Amino acid sequence: MTVSREATQILLNKLVVQLPRLRRENPDPADFLCEFAGLADVIVDGAAPEDFDWAVTSVEAMLMAPGAAAPR
Repeated sequence: MTVSREATQILLNKLVVQLPRLRRENPDPADFLCEFAGLADVIVDGAAPEDFDWAVTSVEAMLMAPGAAAPR
């Protein structure tokens, strides 16, 4: 089942808010990325086909933002 772009944005916003907790709970970068990918995949997979690339780009931007990824 696909969701609207607005619903996808809400889910992406919720994922951004979870980043600090995910980093605290998963200090190992591999563990963090595994946990993050599991959550992000659900969002991307649920995005409408026309929003897929946008959702992927949004998820990638989260990881590229300063301080977003787990410390090394």
